[in-house]
Amino acid sequence: MPENEKPTLTERLLGVIYPPRCVLCHRLLPAGSFWGLCELCRFEDYLHPQPQMEGGRCSFIYEGDMQQVIYRLKYKELKQYACYMARWMAAEGGKWAAAQHFTRLCAVPLAKEKMKSRGFNQAQLIAQELARLLQIPYSPLLERVYSTKAQSGLSKLQRRQNLQGAFAAAPLKEKGTGAGHTICIVDDIYTTGATVEACRSALLERYPQARVIFWVFSMRRLPGTQTQSLSKF
Repeated sequence: MPENEKPTLTERLLGVIYPPRCVLCHRLLPAGSFWGLCELCRFEDYLHPQPQMEGGRCSFIYEGDMQQVIYRLKYKELKQYACYMARWMAAEGGKWAAAQHFTRLCAVPLAKEKMKSRGFNQAQLIAQELARLLQIPYSPLLERVYSTKAQSGLSKLQRRQNLQGAFAAAPLKEKGTGAGHTICIVDDIYTTGATVEACRSALLERYPQARVIFWVFSMRRLPGTQTQSLSKF
């Protein structure tokens, strides 16, 4: 990960209008901060102790200040946070991603109503920055077929039933069954896995010979676990 990479034009313009602040603690930052963090804050303090899971990876723990990062991105329209989050993911799981040989990155799509009211899809912003950093093509391979009721408050089984048939896969430019492709689904939060599993099913229905993996920014800490240092990766 190139820490000395120059900030994008959007970052420079936003830095003039809105003085940058640390993503975690909100202290003022010098312009063009690549990680979005002050000298007192570390994203490594929120690394998930068991990032590799069956079917994919979750990079960080969904708790404390990290919850607020996602909240501000989604509901305060601080879209630059998505770039920082992708950079942290690339630092945490870049070696893992390289070993997977991804041929496409895609994002979990928002319901049309949420997309209309919010104006952006936070998972898509994260996925696009990850694709840029890791030099992997991004494709909008998933779409919402219909809107579902809110997942909060539902059991794991109810979540899966709620999402059944909610996603469909768009065609790749290359025709065929997906042979030789490894597709990575990107999202911001992993709760029960119902959403990424529904997306995975939709992709495999269209591309039965593809390999489909998920990579999610955060999930809650598993009982009895502690955060590991970045040096463990």
